[in-house]
Amino acid sequence: MFGPGDHAIALPGAAAILRDHAPGAHDIRRAAQAARAAIVPCSDHHASAEYRGELIAALTTRALAQAMQESAP
Repeated sequence: MFGPGDHAIALPGAAAILRDHAPGAHDIRRAAQAARAAIVPCSDHHASAEYRGELIAALTTRALAQAMQESAP
């Protein structure tokens, strides 16, 4: 994940939720919440840390859902 802080962050917990099976909507929500929990966003004049945290979960959910849709046969 890149953007909520001052450097890119690997999210092994979120990745583990999606690994070794075909993830469904529940897995995507769990992975997004794991991403949100793993990242401590910063506040600045553009956005609060709370807003960025919500954005992490929302954008992660959207990106994973889109990836699943695009990879479907």
